[in-house]
Formats: sequence, structure tokens, C-alpha cells
Amino acid sequence: KYIVRYHLAFVFISSFSLNFSKQKYVTVN
Repeated sequence: KYIVRYHLAFVFISSFSLNFSKQKYVTVN
């Protein structure tokens, strides 16, 4: 139960940071 919760949190954070970096990259260029 806790493992799945941590896994979902990790996926959410990684996807959020990836989208943020993509937006930053597009904005800079």
C-alpha cells in the first residue's frame, strides 16, 4: 500500500518536473 503510494507520488513529481523543464526550455528558446 505505502509502496504504491510512494510510486505514484514519484511518477507525479517526475512528470510535473519534466513538464516544467519543457515549458522553461520552450520559453527560453
